[in-house]
Amino acid sequence: MSEIVKEKTEFTDAPDKLEIPKIEPKESFSLEQADVVFGKMWSIDNVPNWVQKNEDGQVFYGYDDGDGNTTWYDSEMNLDSSTPTPTEGDICDSLYPYES
Repeated sequence: MSEIVKEKTEFTDAPDKLEIPKIEPKESFSLEQADVVFGKMWSIDNVPNWVQKNEDGQVFYGYDDGDGNTTWYDSEMNLDSSTPTPTEGDICDSLYPYES
């Protein structure tokens, strides 16, 4: 039978401890924004209440919070602004209720 010899190998180039870089978030959200971005907006059941088209063709989608305010997002879901919720008197060619 052959004899198996185990050799001890030492690594002299290995660092004493592994350095893991800290990753900072690119953008932070308030709890309200996180709820909108990760909860309400991405829910299958939630669709925008309003659509607004600017003169330059840019489209915004408005989400009514139920308290008289609408939060507007562009077509890439970037937060644009928050305004009082439009009324039926505000409806025109460039601002109208969303129809699914």
